[in-house]
Formats: sequence, structure tokens, C-alpha cells
Amino acid sequence: DLADLKIKKYSKDQKLLLESAPFNTFLSGDISPTQILDNNNNLYLLNNNKILEFDIFANYNTVKFSDTLQSFQNINGRFVYYRNNKLFVYQPKTFTLKTIDYIFPENCRNARIEKGTLYILTDEFVILSAYSIE
Repeated sequence: DLADLKIKKYSKDQKLLLESAPFNTFLSGDISPTQILDNNNNLYLLNNNKILEFDIFANYNTVKFSDTLQSFQNINGRFVYYRNNKLFVYQPKTFTLKTIDYIFPENCRNARIEKGTLYILTDEFVILSAYSIE
């Protein structure tokens, strides 16, 4: 909620379940989130190229990763993102970043892995390919 700079979770009947402390109590700089991902017991927020982690009670934990990000995925605890014609996998437990070994078309706009399939979005079409990061 940008009005009071808090993350709020509501039930289906619009009752407030949880809310975080105001962002300005733990972050400095602009608050301009571009993506939110609710993944099991954590909530991830992409804010100014940083992935922020919140626990199940909306408490701020930490900055999980910082890079030039437009979007990201969390697959089995790893952060996956596409940038500069490459797909990257960051493992926060070991602080390692690796590049997925795949040759993307020059006109690739984005790529994602979903349920064992690599989706590649180009200017003209979508390419599907079997792929797993395991």
C-alpha cells in the first residue's frame, strides 16, 4: 500500500490479515515496487533492482539479491531472471550466480522456466523447450 508504505495481505472477503512495518523504517531511497511474488512462506518484492524478502507474517527479512532486474522467478529457493540474452540462476544459500547454458535468439525479449518447460518470448513468437534447472 503506497499510501502508508506497507505490505498488506487481505483475505478473500477483504479483511486485513497481515501488514508490514512502513518501508521507510527499513529501506532508504525510493519505494517503487515492480513485481511481487508470494512463494510458500515468503513474499518477495522487486524494488529498485533489489529482491526484498518478507516472512509469512509480513516482517522484512533482508535483501536477497541485487542486480539489473526487470522480473524474476523463485524456483526451489533459487532466483531465476533473464537479462542481456542470458538466463541467470542465483542460489542465495551459497551466494553463487550461474548462467543457464542455452543459446537464445537475438530478438529474445524474455525467458522463463515453468514446470520443466523453458518459454522464450521473441518479437514474433513464443518458443517452448523442455528444460530443468535441477
